[in-house]
Amino acid sequence: GIGADRKVNGIISGTWAGTLSVMRSFEGPTSGFAINTSNTATFSANGGFVYDDVSGNGGSFDNVVVWLKIGFFNPGDYVSGAAAITWGVSPVGGTSGVGGVALSGQYAVCRMTGYNSPTSVDIEAITSPESLALGMVTPIPTLNATANWVEGQWSDVQGWPTSVCFHEGRLCWFGGGQCWLSASDNYTNFADIDFDGTSTGDGGAINITLGSGPLDTVSWGLSLTRLLIGREQSIGSCRSSNFDQPVTPTGIVIRDCSDQGAQRLPAIKVGKRGVFVQQSGRKVYELSFAGQEMDYDDRDLTRLNLDIGLPGFVDIDKSTQPDKMVWLPRGDGQCATLLYDVKDEVDAWWRVQTLGVIENVAVLPGSGAEDTVYFVVRRTINGVTRRFVEKLALRTDCIGGALNKQLDCALVYSGSPVSSVQVPWLPATTLSVWADGTAIGSGTTDASGNLTMPDGLAHSNIVAGLAGSVVTATAASPTATLSVGIQYNGYPCEAFADVGSTGEPIHVGSLVVSNGTITLPNGQQATTIIACLGYVAPFMSAKLAYAAQLGSALTQKKRVEHVGLVMYDTHYQGLQFGQRFDALDSPPLYEADQPTPAGTVWSEYDEPMMEVPGEWNTDARLCLLAQAPTPCTLGGVVIGMTTNERG
Repeated sequence: GIGADRKVNGIISGTWAGTLSVMRSFEGPTSGFAINTSNTATFSANGGFVYDDVSGNGGSFDNVVVWLKIGFFNPGDYVSGAAAITWGVSPVGGTSGVGGVALSGQYAVCRMTGYNSPTSVDIEAITSPESLALGMVTPIPTLNATANWVEGQWSDVQGWPTSVCFHEGRLCWFGGGQCWLSASDNYTNFADIDFDGTSTGDGGAINITLGSGPLDTVSWGLSLTRLLIGREQSIGSCRSSNFDQPVTPTGIVIRDCSDQGAQRLPAIKVGKRGVFVQQSGRKVYELSFAGQEMDYDDRDLTRLNLDIGLPGFVDIDKSTQPDKMVWLPRGDGQCATLLYDVKDEVDAWWRVQTLGVIENVAVLPGSGAEDTVYFVVRRTINGVTRRFVEKLALRTDCIGGALNKQLDCALVYSGSPVSSVQVPWLPATTLSVWADGTAIGSGTTDASGNLTMPDGLAHSNIVAGLAGSVVTATAASPTATLSVGIQYNGYPCEAFADVGSTGEPIHVGSLVVSNGTITLPNGQQATTIIACLGYVAPFMSAKLAYAAQLGSALTQKKRVEHVGLVMYDTHYQGLQFGQRFDALDSPPLYEADQPTPAGTVWSEYDEPMMEVPGEWNTDARLCLLAQAPTPCTLGGVVIGMTTNERG
């Protein structure tokens, strides 16, 4: 094809006999041809020819795409031999473009390497597979000046994409109010026209502009049944003309399906649904297809636990085995975790805490029945800030036995009996030790990380790592602080306190240790403060408002008298219980009138209810505490409560 003010210059060579004709079409390359009879229409010998789209040929064809074809078209035109034809295009009055390279009516890509003046730059030609397939040695059609050019959409000046994803065989980039979807199954091709200026069709690239709303940043693209785009104040849904039809360059429209903006974190695909962090950074939403609306709709997954995201989420990933979990490290160093099972209608939040700050999470498929969950953890070890890439132990490795991997940042040793091990990544650090099937205490490594077994014996199976501690203090007068030690600086802890000196500790939240102390929020004070640091699992129930026959048990004095525990793979002293964390009991040392052997791990435990230490108050709750390295799996709890009825 040729544009305005161009000449076609051609050369015919070879050994042939007959008559060649030039044909012209304004409709397309395969239809509507008419033999050109006004300017060098036929050729009977080797030589050159010129086709001028301005000075003849029925008038000027400015801004018209003209198709030319040369060949033997009439019966009897071809006699014998083979003709070789080369042609090109040049501006009117310009030099010949003969040589097999199309010199106009084409598109080219170049990289500017130098600036000379407002009208002159140095360029580097970028050759593409498409141009090479068309026989172009260089994709630059001419060295003459052109006024028809545009700067690339990605640069330090124009900006760069802010997110990327795959969708329906396309590589999709988003940012700056623009969406770029590559050609189908061609992830490096973002051209929506061919070299001759024609459309690439339904399989070609899609370039579309977000027409309204915040445009600077697109936080994520998510490939579900539709392509969803997470923007700062809304979620866009890319639609085609039909629900099951893929998007095309001419069959795509973007409309908002949610007015919840997206935080600058990735969104994750969980089955056919999406999960993302809302723009505040403190709430998590689900995107699911709503049949009645024929589009995606949002649902707040934090609506029943508004406090879980108060520190702000800093990362997100998900695992699918053995349960679907969404992992969300928080700004305070804990990792909030959502047990997410759509079919069973389960949305349950819990938290992971270690002696350190959890900064990032990544999940990879596991080789067995569990996915592999990795954390990046920041710790201060012997005065030096270090980051560790650690993975969660498999559940089957946390049920007791010779090697019970319920310690963090741990060394695992199995071999000939030894009385010491080396943990060089944890020098001058207090470690807890599980050896040959039992917890044998804790010890401190030397400056090189050498650790002597706390019991002074040699062991064949050793797990040595970080555990945790529970620090409790009761003061004579109310205070706002609790000293826990400078070794915990910057680490999160779960805190409980009898705010207002009521004598009943309540959960005050996750606090961060500073200068060796924790400080109660909002100027609160208490006489009793409990801090749970590291690999510790405290649980405090909600208000136990039942067991009243004459009305609601709320505001009535009550007491938790007994508790029944159904447990699996649990150390015989692996769980403590009570009404407050500063007054807990352990399971009895005798079962069926027989002493329980030291180090016993019950595969199942279902015994009669046990007495609970506690007292009468209006807000009686059950508190449970498990602590590494002793394993504990709690299957169910039965509570026996007594309430004073209203008279």
